Amino acid sequence: MPRDGRGPVNVLPESKDPSVPLLRWRLTAVILGILCLILLVATGVLGIKVMELSQEKKDPTQCLKSCPDPNRSVPGLPLDQPPDKEKCPVRWSHKEKRSYLFSSENRPWAQCNSFCSSHSASLLKIDSRDELDFTKKESFEYSEERGSATYYYPFWTGLSYNSETKTWVWADGTGVSPGLINALVPSHGNDAGGTCVYVQGAAFKLDRCEETRFCICEKMKSAGTN
Repeated sequence: MPRDGRGPVNVLPESKDPSVPLLRWRLTAVILGILCLILLVATGVLGIKVMELSQEKKDPTQCLKSCPDPNRSVPGLPLDQPPDKEKCPVRWSHKEKRSYLFSSENRPWAQCNSFCSSHSASLLKIDSRDELDFTKKESFEYSEERGSATYYYPFWTGLSYNSETKTWVWADGTGVSPGLINALVPSHGNDAGGTCVYVQGAAFKLDRCEETRFCICEKMKSAGTN
């Protein structure tokens, strides 16, 4: 019996439940697993987005590839959807007071002229060096990889050779500015009857007007268009 008169004191060792650390470990493992799963999903989504952006950079309008067009479609932004939803949308580019349409179907020069008229426009007429540079720059947007080389799509302009007057004229009958004729017409094409000018990868070339090319149409920009 203790001297202070109190009863016996039972000192028992502290009880440790072995299941507590195991439960904590399992909970931690579950949380880490969930975080890893979220990270994996996020990485996959990010990878898909990067691939899509990379593809869009090469081909700005993948949607045109699935259009029921018997001819090869040309990349372009679907900014103008035609009434017939089964046909490809067309792309309008804007610069200053003018709008430019890059068609998605191959046509002879005369049919391109009619096509542009149906869109209240005319085949491309280049009036200035600035417009010439703009046309070259835009033409680089339309290409595809063929093996190890890049193929640029060809587009008819409104320039053709009049065999009667032996002059180069635009679709509206006007002549070419003297300061632009050398840039637009290759030197070997001065006497090329029945010949029209097209642009391909920033280079202006000649071919028979009966051959098929894509079309570049031009019109004054509509009010309210940015």
